Amino acid sequence: MAAVHSIVVSVLLTWMGGGRSHGFFHLDVALDYTRETGWAFSLYDLNYGNLPLAENPVWVPHYTLVTVPDVKDPHRLHSKPGQLEWLIPETPSFGLPFLGFSAEGIARGLFVNNQIGLRLVEVRGPGEFSTYESLPLGGVLPAWNTRDGIGTNDIYRLLAGPGTHRHVAWVFSHPGRYAVRFQVEATQNRTGQRLVSPPAEVLFDVEPPPAPRLRLLEPVSGNPAARKVQVVAELVDGTPCVLEESPDLILWTPVIRFPLNGLTNHVTWNSPHPFRWLRAVIPTP
Repeated sequence: MAAVHSIVVSVLLTWMGGGRSHGFFHLDVALDYTRETGWAFSLYDLNYGNLPLAENPVWVPHYTLVTVPDVKDPHRLHSKPGQLEWLIPETPSFGLPFLGFSAEGIARGLFVNNQIGLRLVEVRGPGEFSTYESLPLGGVLPAWNTRDGIGTNDIYRLLAGPGTHRHVAWVFSHPGRYAVRFQVEATQNRTGQRLVSPPAEVLFDVEPPPAPRLRLLEPVSGNPAARKVQVVAELVDGTPCVLEESPDLILWTPVIRFPLNGLTNHVTWNSPHPFRWLRAVIPTP
């Protein structure tokens, strides 16, 4: 799978980002329960209040893209080292979603030990998904993870009551729409009854990498077969890029592969063809 953007040589392709303003936005998957009404779920936005989960996908912008470091990952929470993935951090950062869980609307003492469990049921989407919490003394506490299948370990435990509010890291391996379905489990203090909520679903829209822009530069002096283009891309961390050419916009041939190591990259290659269509391809994992 690849994000492909085609242009005619000498035409500059520009790309405009998503429609949401880039600022700090604090979000929570809010859980609520009363004996009278049962379970209720919403997406709490610090600026707009409680919103319906089904109508408000969480936007994961392209600038949450990170390169997976070559470090130990015993829980297999991440993609392979060197690959790209989208990471919503568990600490606040300007311009990024700050997404957690909140059970602050549930009365204390309603459940045994005030504890509830959020169990992952299903994930529909184009890639792998995981969540985890960093531990104070190092290491991580896995919560949900599709890389080893969905099973009994995919549960995140949270205290219910005022002030019970936690944030986790959210990881996605590919761009696209994800639907993350979960259920909440708890035991009533008064009756000992085990309660399981109906399934609830959180939606995520993971933005693809930005398109590179191409511009034809002057011919290379002394070499009539040489072609030179300028590639401008927001990804500057060694992300691989492939330049391809085509006579008809149907059959594409790779001509050179190179890393995007700066905002502006100059690429030169030899071509016997006086005219070709060009496109830059950023492969996704």
